[in-house]
Amino acid sequence: MSEDNIILLIDIIYEFVDNPANTINNRLTTSGMFWSISNQISYNYKQGFNNEDSDTIPNKVLNPGNILTSKVNHELLWKKIFEKIHQLSSSSQVQVKRHSLKNLENIFMKHGSSISTTL
Repeated sequence: MSEDNIILLIDIIYEFVDNPANTINNRLTTSGMFWSISNQISYNYKQGFNNEDSDTIPNKVLNPGNILTSKVNHELLWKKIFEKIHQLSSSSQVQVKRHSLKNLENIFMKHGSSISTTL
């Protein structure tokens, strides 16, 4: 999947939540989707540096659709995720704010090593 397609996917997921007719459940689900995308971004970032390190990254065959097969700016993807989580955490619904901030905290706790210090 190309970098442009990943960014488009992130935008589409956020548009799902940005619709005023959406329920709180849709907004909470969207926050969870950003968590899933973050897991994949981190995995692919680490995979690019540690293909042979089986202790931290499981050995998997790279499929042709894997984002590692193309040049991907991981910093740009992280910025996009953080931007959308920030927008989501600005919701007037307390549960959505809390869930978004908890996901942001989890992203930093689990994937902090794959997030550039220049962000």
